[in-house]
Amino acid sequence: MNTNFKQLTDREILTNSILNVYKTHMLSRHQTAIILNKSIQTLDRYRYDSIGPSYLSINGSIIYPITSVVDWIIKNTIHTTNSQGLYNE
Repeated sequence: MNTNFKQLTDREILTNSILNVYKTHMLSRHQTAIILNKSIQTLDRYRYDSIGPSYLSINGSIIYPITSVVDWIIKNTIHTTNSQGLYNE
């Protein structure tokens, strides 16, 4: 019995989860706003202020590669000092 399973990284897990929902490697502004739990206006402001995920502008349409959105989420994730997620009193 082969027990050599590849351990997926957080990036791979998140990318696969988004792919399972949207079935595409490129996301619209609306889809990206939903994933980030932000309004489209906030996402637009992030783009104008150059603080949001990387994007493509094709013929005036803004699209976000899933990998850019996932990388931005991971980069902006704040980890607590208690890595086990347990509350200690």
